[in-house]
Amino acid sequence: MEALGAGIAISIAALGGTLGIGLMMSKAFESIARQPEITGRIRPLIFVGIAFIEAAVLYALVIAIMLASKTPQPAAHEQAAVNAARPAATTVVASNAPAKP
Repeated sequence: MEALGAGIAISIAALGGTLGIGLMMSKAFESIARQPEITGRIRPLIFVGIAFIEAAVLYALVIAIMLASKTPQPAAHEQAAVNAARPAATTVVASNAPAKP
């Protein structure tokens, strides 16, 4: 179940990042097409925007990996069933005394 949540989390994050970068680049190119002289001022802002969007997607990837690698804990009744199925522990006593004939 955790793996399903991880897959959904990273897919939504990747989709949001893709749409965000696409919209940002569209508006940047549109503004450069209207005023070509501001290209030098817009380019650094584009890179900063891409870095922030990709950082959010990478955070989602880290969270997805943490969710996918989480080991499920058994419920209380499952643990009781496992403990009941185990054989009782046997006690072994070791002695250094010689065996009697």
